[in-house]
Amino acid sequence: MPRIVGANKDIVNVWAYKVPLTDMQLTKFILYHMFIVFETQDHMWWSIEKHTDGISLQRSRVCSAVRDSYKHNPRKPPIETIDTDKGSKSIHDHFQWLGLSLRSKKCSLNRFHIFTTVSK
Repeated sequence: MPRIVGANKDIVNVWAYKVPLTDMQLTKFILYHMFIVFETQDHMWWSIEKHTDGISLQRSRVCSAVRDSYKHNPRKPPIETIDTDKGSKSIHDHFQWLGLSLRSKKCSLNRFHIFTTVSK
């Protein structure tokens, strides 16, 4: 996992967002999809979210590439901020907190999807 994620950079800022589950959803205040966006000290932007097929991680040099899109497709509007905070851990600490062993072969990439968008 460190080879894929890269160097152990500190997370400096974190945002929690929510989007509706469907286009015409009347219960969007109760039911929604939530995802996390964070910025690391090397000015990379990441999003992490859980779907039925696994956990997805996206990375880009541009915030809007991971906040406004999922797998290069636009997210359903509106994208609403739930909360923000300062980071206090590193990216590798984050994965350990999620229960993924960075040094173990138990971390199955079949359930962990990584999408990288390199944007200027």
